[in-house]
Amino acid sequence: TKDGQDVMVFRKYIMQNYNFEELARMGTIEKEAAELFKTMVDIGFNVLFAGPVRSGKTTFMQVWQCSEKKDLEGLAISTDPETPWHILMPDVPLMQLVADGSDLENLTKSLLRGDNDYVILEEMRDAVAYRLALDIISTGTHRSKATVHTSDPVNLPFRMASQICQQYGGSLQGVIQQIFSGFAYVLELCSREDNRSEKRLKALWEYCYDASSDLPSVHLIYRYDITTN
Repeated sequence: TKDGQDVMVFRKYIMQNYNFEELARMGTIEKEAAELFKTMVDIGFNVLFAGPVRSGKTTFMQVWQCSEKKDLEGLAISTDPETPWHILMPDVPLMQLVADGSDLENLTKSLLRGDNDYVILEEMRDAVAYRLALDIISTGTHRSKATVHTSDPVNLPFRMASQICQQYGGSLQGVIQQIFSGFAYVLELCSREDNRSEKRLKALWEYCYDASSDLPSVHLIYRYDITTN
């Protein structure tokens, strides 16, 4: 376990190199897509990694993060110490906190005062984490990443906004606008039904918000064809 922590997480790490070429070799993405995702990392979009349990979203997020500029300062917030950032990126100024629920809520103001280039939120699952994510990107922070359990990326912003408003109040439409304005893309992951150890990028979604019409929209950019693999 890590020093000062009484939790041990057993994880089957099958990747030797955390890069997009390795994801392509494993069949998670097409070989030609590696350069696309490198460019997206360089641009610095705020992105979500979505999917059910054991779909590969955390691994994809780890690869994305390991492709980041090494001189940027980051903060990783986890509900459990699932990702050993101190091992994956030992020379990068990336601080990791393990907090959830009320503990995370109590830390929110302090976290927002931090001068981080980006923030990573692993396993967002409740209103506290959703609101923190919005507060972070609303300050103009780019390159932020978050994983979330869902099989419905199209309706994810409405679920997030609904939970935030139920717990903290506010305008549902206003929160939805924040989500669509703040997060640019959702990478939806899945496991192959005939072999759950093989992960695939199921779809790439774009979140957009048109200020002139005050309307959000979701655009499908890529979809995995399960029939042809």
